[in-house]
Amino acid sequence: MRNFFLVISGLLFFYTPCHVSLAKSETIEIVPVSELSDRPALAEDGKKRTLAVKHYVRGKDVFIECVVDRFSFVKGKKIKKDGEGHIDVYLNGQKVKEVSTAAFIVKGLPSGKHSIRLEFVHNDSSKYDLFHEFEVSIP
Repeated sequence: MRNFFLVISGLLFFYTPCHVSLAKSETIEIVPVSELSDRPALAEDGKKRTLAVKHYVRGKDVFIECVVDRFSFVKGKKIKKDGEGHIDVYLNGQKVKEVSTAAFIVKGLPSGKHSIRLEFVHNDSSKYDLFHEFEVSIP
């Protein structure tokens, strides 16, 4: 069942409305860039939680997709429960958004190099030991 939701999340990757808009988007040039990374974190049951992140740069936009096992995205702050939470998105060291979907778009980045960090966070805003950081180059 969980794999079904992951597949659906992947299919909805390009249709998700969640995004961070930093500037007006100009002419879009498609430049595929991808990266896959695994970073383990322990769940309450002691098993390692794995994270896989893929990102693609298209013009001034970065499409991001996260797959993490035994994790459900929850919008809003609630009581801490292992395996639930959201992602804090950092751009160049500054937090820009809380995201509660597995796939989202960072829109309208200015030209140049940018560092994007994704930190997985519990419902009560305490952090999991689960994050992914990568750099993108915007033409």
